[in-house]
Amino acid sequence: VEPSLIGGLIVKIGSKLIDHSLKTKLMRLQLAMKGVG
Repeated sequence: VEPSLIGGLIVKIGSKLIDHSLKTKLMRLQLAMKGVG
């Protein structure tokens, strides 16, 4: 368990990484807003 994830989950299947953590969503949102501004 990764405490810095805040919430959500990261699933690793072989070499595939499925990231549904809140931290990643926040980072993507931040990047998207930087691109717009």
